[in-house]
Amino acid sequence: MYRVVFSFSKKNGGEYLSHLSLVELFNRAILQSSLPAIYTAGFNPIPRLEFATTLSIGIRSDDEIASILLFENVSESDFLTAMNKNLACGIKIERCKIVPVANKRRRESLASALWGGLFDYDFKISHSSVRDFFESAQVSQFRANKNDFDFSLNESRAKILLSFPNDRPFRNCICAHFDRPLWEIAEITKRQTFAKSISTKSAINYFDLYDEIAKINISLINS
Repeated sequence: MYRVVFSFSKKNGGEYLSHLSLVELFNRAILQSSLPAIYTAGFNPIPRLEFATTLSIGIRSDDEIASILLFENVSESDFLTAMNKNLACGIKIERCKIVPVANKRRRESLASALWGGLFDYDFKISHSSVRDFFESAQVSQFRANKNDFDFSLNESRAKILLSFPNDRPFRNCICAHFDRPLWEIAEITKRQTFAKSISTKSAINYFDLYDEIAKINISLINS
């Protein structure tokens, strides 16, 4: 058995797909691709598909993380070609890694490994208002722990590193500060999704995490 961990972009209209629509889109693409996917049991089998996290409607992303299980190995290039030709405009798989699954250890979920993400916030308000917000007492609660929150400002664009538990509270903080809905204040693009390192629990790339997991699994399979 093999696990395909993949990164996909969600933009150019794809950001307006709900999570349920996204699941249906990927299920259909897997079926149409004729990949050797493993399906759930029961009267209505569906592919064993998993997402690291859900993304609010309207937020663009360069790096959403998901995975499926295969009963046979395929090349990474074949997987990318087969899936992308069956996905809708605005959704594209950018990268994948195929990892052997070891029965001697519990298979970890993508969500349990989630650390958070790196975001671009393009504010639609004045530079001074953005600066005042990041210097406000409301933001100080996030700034107190640099391991979970960090940012840099370039005029009205903020690059923000957020742990997952701080993501939605930070967006709520913006809305409360300006007393307006988020879509009137900023456009958001997620640039990268981060996992927790097995050893240090610090933020790392998901593909680096699965490099570690692949080594562990191969060692168990060969033992």
